[in-house]
Amino acid sequence: MSKPWSRSLFAITLISVCFWGGCAGAGTQKRLEATASAVEQEHRSSAALSAEKSLQQQLAEKHASLASLEYEINTFNNQAIFFAYDSSDIADESARILRIKADILKRHPQYATLIEGHCDERGTIEYNLALGDRRARAARDYLIDLGIEPERIQTISYGAERPLDPGHNEEAWAKNRRARFTLVKP
Repeated sequence: MSKPWSRSLFAITLISVCFWGGCAGAGTQKRLEATASAVEQEHRSSAALSAEKSLQQQLAEKHASLASLEYEINTFNNQAIFFAYDSSDIADESARILRIKADILKRHPQYATLIEGHCDERGTIEYNLALGDRRARAARDYLIDLGIEPERIQTISYGAERPLDPGHNEEAWAKNRRARFTLVKP
């Protein structure tokens, strides 16, 4: 081959390589842009999922907190303390229950409590009202000693007016010698 012809072939080959290389470069650029767009979209989707999970987690925590509060309110309201005949002394089991109630009150400072003092049917109306008052006040004083503010605790005596068990025997009377607690939101 002659030199001019080989130069022409070389020029055509060079132009072809540059042309196809340029097209390949443009294709690569488009692929890079598409990949960057996909990564950005995936990042946005991930952020949206993360925000949704965060919202779901917050809702789950709120539901758990409400369920826990409901459980604590039920525990507080449904657990009375009991007294021996003609006594307002806090027994060991009653002290354990009062510590639980104090812990609940400490966790929920927005609540207060009403303590009702109750007696069995033996004794005069006046005597039973006074004994019911001493029982409610003994529970109140115990809660105050555990760190509950006095203004969050109210007491009332019902004497023998509201028996838990209407029976007329020692088993019924033991159930009626109690202090009952109600958690209230002032």
